[in-house]
Amino acid sequence: MTHDEKIEAALAQLKELQLRQNEYLLKLLDLLEKPKPAPKSKDQVELPSKKAGSHLYSTHEIIMLSGEGNYTRVLMKKDNELKEILLSHNLGYWEMIFDSFGFLRLHKCHLVNPEFVIDFSGSSHYLELPFGLSFTVTRDYIETAHVYFHSNNHRDDNTDSLNG
Repeated sequence: MTHDEKIEAALAQLKELQLRQNEYLLKLLDLLEKPKPAPKSKDQVELPSKKAGSHLYSTHEIIMLSGEGNYTRVLMKKDNELKEILLSHNLGYWEMIFDSFGFLRLHKCHLVNPEFVIDFSGSSHYLELPFGLSFTVTRDYIETAHVYFHSNNHRDDNTDSLNG
């Protein structure tokens, strides 16, 4: 092997090593950025915060998440008012996390906490939430809504005090 060939082989090995390190670092960053439920409580979720890096929120105060392209808007009830948080990552990313808390995907752009559903009209597929929030359940999610809201598992009286 000539001197030039040895240098080319060494550079190729170095490039391969750098690619593997970059992949490893990207995976590590992804793991660090993923919010996880707090181990202290099964009904709290850790979400990014501008001020504190992250903040724990009770899933019982989160009404819904709405996808807005590569961002997701979290709508919550706090002190009888509607509050909003804008998060990076698309709704599909957050769906994987909130699925474990019982949130339902009922629209391409919406993930709903069923605790806050005031009314679901089976015929018009219209879902009503506090603070005048509402949307029509889309075709792909109608069966999920019917099974959930028309089963014995869902209590119709759980939202009486939540009307905004």
